[in-house]
Parts: sequence; C-alpha cells; structure tokens
Amino acid sequence: MKKYLWAIVVVILFAGISCQEKIDIEKEKEAIKTVISDESQAYMQQDTAKLFSYYIKDDNQIRLATSCDTIQLYRGWGEISTLLMNADFTGYSDIKNSKDFIHIKVIGNVAWAMYKDIWTGNYYETPTTSILYCTMILEKVDNEWKISGFSINNRSN
Repeated sequence: MKKYLWAIVVVILFAGISCQEKIDIEKEKEAIKTVISDESQAYMQQDTAKLFSYYIKDDNQIRLATSCDTIQLYRGWGEISTLLMNADFTGYSDIKNSKDFIHIKVIGNVAWAMYKDIWTGNYYETPTTSILYCTMILEKVDNEWKISGFSINNRSN
C-alpha cells in the first residue's frame, strides 16, 4: 500500500510541476527593452502621464544618480516623480537617444537590466553627447514590466 501511495504522490508532484507556466525569457527581455526605450522617449517628450505609467509608485522606489563629483539619491515615488516632472530641456534641440543593452536577467516577476544610454543633441547649438551607464530593476505587475529602481552613472563628454 505504501508503494502505491508514494507512486501517487510522485505522479501528482510531477503533474503539478509540469503544469506550471513556462517563462519565455527572450520574450520577457524584449518586453523589458521596449519599456526602457519607451520610458526614455516619454521623458524626452516630457509626457509625464506616459512617463509615470512605467514606474511602480511606492515608497520603495529608489533612484541613484552619480557623476564624477556628485551623488544624488532619491527615495520614494514622491521624490522621484518630482525629479521627473521638473526635467528642464531649455536650450536642447535635436535630442536623440539610443541604447546598448549589456545584460538583462529575468527571474520570475523580477528583472534587472544593465545598459549604456547614449543621448546626443545640441545644447544652445553646440553638439553634445551624454553617456549614461544604467542599471534598472523591474517588477512585473499585472503582466506589465514596471520600473522599481534605477541607478545612473553619468559619463558625459
């Protein structure tokens, strides 16, 4: 009797494992790349409603920005939303953005992405390039990837 009980438990266990939904990692990586690119476009267009839609709006939201001589830490959605709303593009024209994705790792409903963010354009008619090295933490909420943390290292020239 014990043999049959163990056999039934094993069959149920394997059936449960095999019924779990498989994650298509490559599909998720492409969805994450789209979120990252679309968030930059919304930022560049100063479309705050669209921009905010890419973020988790809670007190755990965090953003770290560093450059050669500056470190800025923003904690919670209140600080980050204020930062994003107050972006000032005065003097900038012909802004373009491209991404060089270095690595994306997906584990269930959490992911992190490392990428090089390249911004070009003119600042008061002078050509300028900003190169940012970014690490973004994302969470899948209601089947959509949302930003929950962001670290930016600015290496402008």
